[in-house]
Amino acid sequence: MLKSRFIGAIAALSFTALPAFAGTVSLIDDFSTSQAPISTDQSTYPTGVSSTASGAGILGGTRELTVISKQSGGGFSTSAAVSGSMSVFSNSPIGYGEVNLGYGTVSPLAGFDLTAGGANGFVVDVLSSDLGVDFTILATDSNANTSVISSTIGGGIYGQKLKFKYNGFAGTADLTDIDSLVFRFVNANGNSDFVLGNMATANVPLPAGGLLLLSGLGALGLRRARRRT
Repeated sequence: MLKSRFIGAIAALSFTALPAFAGTVSLIDDFSTSQAPISTDQSTYPTGVSSTASGAGILGGTRELTVISKQSGGGFSTSAAVSGSMSVFSNSPIGYGEVNLGYGTVSPLAGFDLTAGGANGFVVDVLSSDLGVDFTILATDSNANTSVISSTIGGGIYGQKLKFKYNGFAGTADLTDIDSLVFRFVNANGNSDFVLGNMATANVPLPAGGLLLLSGLGALGLRRARRRT
């Protein structure tokens, strides 16, 4: 079940949200459109339980929320909801829990260009990750080709914007012609709470070291050109 005290504590963070990442290009979801809580246990595994919500602040206009659980029942469950501009995932202490946020899974995005505006990655605003989750982004193009980014969002993270660059994709999807995106959050061992503030595509800059490297290479090239003259 959703832990009300935990949600109440995190709600305070939503009113002091971090400023938008400077490279943000296209909003995927700001979670301003609410979605009623879903709670399930092993009785619905492996398909889980899904619902949809349509409204502002959602890529393609419709969000599909799916909850899958191996919790043992008897009060142990996996839950998710969207409320107060937050997406909340809560997993009871016994067993596997999974939440999927789907965009274009109900009505295709009709060729959304992930690279539009110079975007080269995703930014995920993590308000809270107490014990950590496994994280996957699945992109499917109009020809049903797929690409996947797999990562881990660690525990003890509060109020951080995490970047996932497109060069982490494995697969053959055409990123300029995307029909659907699925963001999957998995807690395999139970007893985890996870809260998102928003998700977007972004122009993720090189780290400072990379910029210094490019500057050094540029200076070296200029020096060589001068020697030739």
